[in-house]
Amino acid sequence: MRQLAKKSALNARAREGAVLVVDPLAYEKPKTKSLVELLGKLGVAERKVLVLTSGAAHAYNVYLAGRNVPNVHVMRFGDATAYEILWSDAVVVELPALGEAEGKGEGTAAAPPADATEASDA
Repeated sequence: MRQLAKKSALNARAREGAVLVVDPLAYEKPKTKSLVELLGKLGVAERKVLVLTSGAAHAYNVYLAGRNVPNVHVMRFGDATAYEILWSDAVVVELPALGEAEGKGEGTAAAPPADATEASDA
């Protein structure tokens, strides 16, 4: 039920044109300036923004970079709820986070790695 509410909230934001998908935010150091510049380029710097990360090791630096920015909330995609999505005016999602979401809980299998080979029936 919660996943359905989350999906519905994301769909509502997408219909409004308020879901922005970006490349992975691979910050080696937590730099607030870098995150503010990104939000400015996306045109959402003055709005309430939810930044959803993939939960990889670099996500902590993104969290540290965003915690000092008013009206910006950074969290893992898997931890986001419908409330947080609807709270925001814009949702910025890392592309890898969307890939993780497709493979979880929805009855779809994750795609095998590109270098995986099928076993032969020999």
